[in-house]
Amino acid sequence: MRTADFVAMVKKELHSRRETDYTDVLLDMANKYLEENYAQDITLADLAARTGFSTNYFSSIFKEKIGKSFVQCRTEYRVEKAKELLCWSAKSITEIAAEVGYNDFTYFNRVFKELTGQTPGGYKKSNAVPRAGREEKG
Repeated sequence: MRTADFVAMVKKELHSRRETDYTDVLLDMANKYLEENYAQDITLADLAARTGFSTNYFSSIFKEKIGKSFVQCRTEYRVEKAKELLCWSAKSITEIAAEVGYNDFTYFNRVFKELTGQTPGGYKKSNAVPRAGREEKG
């Protein structure tokens, strides 16, 4: 999404809500952008630039309004998406790691374990949904 498109979307959203606290609207929009682009290399500076705030100010209002840092939100969102894929996808863990924005499998493994208490492989084994046509062992 181009910056001009993002700004137009923010203006439209502000107009439709008729709110005076534009920081809430901008944070909602930034959060939506993060959800739609979580697998990309999105930085705090990128989102700040999209909202027109300085990086430091955006970081402080993001944490104040959301309750977590941008990096925490991005990491948690990526891990949640990875958990979904581990349950439902036949893709390898390395493919899933790359799909959710981690090109370094070792780093993905460490982050995933920190947040879930399990390795991605352990999570997949204990939570995978059997796919049609596959016989269960037993």
